[in-house]
Amino acid sequence: MANFTGTDNADRITGTTLADFIRGLDGGDTIYAGGGDDRIFGDDDDDMIYGGAGNDVLYGGKGEDTLSGGDG
Repeated sequence: MANFTGTDNADRITGTTLADFIRGLDGGDTIYAGGGDDRIFGDDDDDMIYGGAGNDVLYGGKGEDTLSGGDG
């Protein structure tokens, strides 16, 4: 499992082919899941979160978030 943590700024994070745990933290983040079964947390601000091929769990958090489940 890979772990990614963003910053308090707007981040762009892309997951791996493994099962990832991704936290965007503050800032309007753009997060792309990889091929594994991922858990993604956007946290605060307006985030864009895109699921991938795996069975992903997406949490937007506070803000007006855009969530797309992807193929999984």
